Amino acid sequence: MLISENNAPVPENLNRIMNQKGLKQLFVAKQAGLTGQQMTDMLNGRRLIKVSDLLSLSDVLGVSVSDLCARAEPGGGGT
Repeated sequence: MLISENNAPVPENLNRIMNQKGLKQLFVAKQAGLTGQQMTDMLNGRRLIKVSDLLSLSDVLGVSVSDLCARAEPGGGGT
């Protein structure tokens, strides 16, 4: 199994939440105690995302770990 498959859907949710809040990847990384390269590697499937990373990132972004781990609903959830 690939790292990107293990991490999914966290990278997509991280990018979406950072964009919604207007936050830069490097700012979020530093606030979470990560380097910019570590954050890039997580988002690009080259680094496993650990529980400790999820906890730090959720605190920085002001969301729950569940928000970071949530899978998109098929069909976009529309009616």
